[in-house]
Amino acid sequence: NKFIDTKEGWIEDIKGAYLKTIRALNLINDKDKIVDVAFESLKTDTPTAEIACSLGEYYFEKENYNQAAFWYRVALDSRPSSLNMSLTNSDYYTWIPSLQLTVCYYNLGNLKCSYFFNELAASFDGDKEKIEYNREIFKRDFKNLKMELPKLSYPLKLSDYINYL
Repeated sequence: NKFIDTKEGWIEDIKGAYLKTIRALNLINDKDKIVDVAFESLKTDTPTAEIACSLGEYYFEKENYNQAAFWYRVALDSRPSSLNMSLTNSDYYTWIPSLQLTVCYYNLGNLKCSYFFNELAASFDGDKEKIEYNREIFKRDFKNLKMELPKLSYPLKLSDYINYL
């Protein structure tokens, strides 16, 4: 990307250019280059939640759920820059990584942590249909394992997930 190479743009514009490059690579299905572009963006500044989610998605698609979970947690830990005048999709800072973490931890066999992130997604008013679908799966799975659903302390905080690892 010629704009990125100039290193002369405003930091938020440069991060936006990296994100647009990642989206374009996704569209043309050149996904292996996404990691290179995303990691290159880390030389500029901390990642936006969308860039962290793109790394999470990359590793998720490769079924590397530990690495995917790491990047989705980074997205949840991220905060949009108050200096950023461009449009920011707040869902990438809240329910999208929470819902993806639900699936990551489920696939890693950690039902309690998976359940926690599903409820965290619900607290952000995430995709209600997927959250309810997941709740039904959790009810079934916990019942089959003769276990109770985890008792969560509300309001949920991201840092609480360590209690369910």
